[in-house]
Amino acid sequence: MSGSRPGTATVITLRYGLGGGALAALAMLLPSLAAPGADARLGEYAGTMVALLAIHLGTRAVAAAQPVLGFGRRVGLAMLLVACASAVLGVGLYALYRFLRPDLLAIRYLGFETRLAASHEPAARVAAELARLAQQQAQYLDPAFQALTTAGTVFFFGMLLALYSAWRARVLARLGDRPRGTPPPPVPPTAAPRP
Repeated sequence: MSGSRPGTATVITLRYGLGGGALAALAMLLPSLAAPGADARLGEYAGTMVALLAIHLGTRAVAAAQPVLGFGRRVGLAMLLVACASAVLGVGLYALYRFLRPDLLAIRYLGFETRLAASHEPAARVAAELARLAQQQAQYLDPAFQALTTAGTVFFFGMLLALYSAWRARVLARLGDRPRGTPPPPVPPTAAPRP
């Protein structure tokens, strides 16, 4: 709607970015807190999907509220949305790893070691992998590194999704917003040449 208030797109972007990040953080926190002693990887995967869904829905909501936005403005809003969702998610994960479940990363690291040691690979390969894992132990056990890695992953894939949404809105605007499957308008017939 071209008569919408200025800033409406920014407000929608912030709502979806901050709200989606908070919902994604909750999706990651709840399984970890509900099952102490468990690895809780499924919650992280679910949280990542919730964040990406919020990014997709946010870009669609902006497109519906402000259909006349240019491509550059859409990309800027998409970047803001993705940055907000990733930042809130990262803070939530850091709180989980550092304060709420400080043992979670150690449980996961121990799980990696156990699965490697129990694998049916040749002993030399298992020893090499265990040595590599031991070299990276500080990264596996660092709450900030793990939270930043997950938030960075959401940011990367969220940007791909947001850029696609901005491009899609631009293409639809150029096509005249025809619904999918609708044929183009008929071309008026031209007069037959005179003999």
